[in-house]
Amino acid sequence: MLAEITERTGLPIVLEGVYDWVAFLPAREHEKIGVPNRYFGVFRSGEIKTRGIELRRGDTAPWIKAVQQQAVNLLAAAHNRQEFFEQVPQVIDLIRDRLAELRAQQVDYHDLALTYRLTRDPQAYRHNTLNAIVARQLSQRGVSLHPSEAIRYVITDAKARDPNARARPVDLMDSSYDYDAEKYAELLLRAMATILQPAGLDQEQIEQRLTQRQAQPLAWQIPLNWFVSLNRRDFAKAS
Repeated sequence: MLAEITERTGLPIVLEGVYDWVAFLPAREHEKIGVPNRYFGVFRSGEIKTRGIELRRGDTAPWIKAVQQQAVNLLAAAHNRQEFFEQVPQVIDLIRDRLAELRAQQVDYHDLALTYRLTRDPQAYRHNTLNAIVARQLSQRGVSLHPSEAIRYVITDAKARDPNARARPVDLMDSSYDYDAEKYAELLLRAMATILQPAGLDQEQIEQRLTQRQAQPLAWQIPLNWFVSLNRRDFAKAS
């Protein structure tokens, strides 16, 4: 097939690999439409491929990237649709354990640092977004910042009345400061919802499952939207 495509188009074609399955995720603006630049899947070789999800983004906290990668690794043990469903309870258990560590203030604040690239000078920001607050804090301490420069900070109390208490530059953090565990829990659940969407779970449904003492298996009848299986066992079931 590769030779035929090359012959007809005149373009060299390279086979990257054959997937066991791949889950295409929806566009952020259109939740019912899967897009080709947001997906994760597993080659038959066992190699995992991801695009457009949080663990690939430069502005995601390292800890959230790591937990999402652990969850993807669990799902990657599946070779077909049914096995994908069967892995979901393990992902729920993982989330529950990581949230417990987070809420116990056991995560190193360096691993919770968010990275943001400035789009303007610090004093040009009109609203008290976390990015603007941190940029002004650094500027007030003599740090020269310009558009396109990156800042790194930790959310300390996202709902604080005092804007300066909401976030703190990583370089000004130490063990005497607590991070905002609930805000980071929200960010983690959002990242987990990304990869559990193909199993029909959104953020609210994940939170409901976390309260259950024993994770219940998902019903096989629930459709795996945007899930494409190339495993022969799935083709046999469909025929």
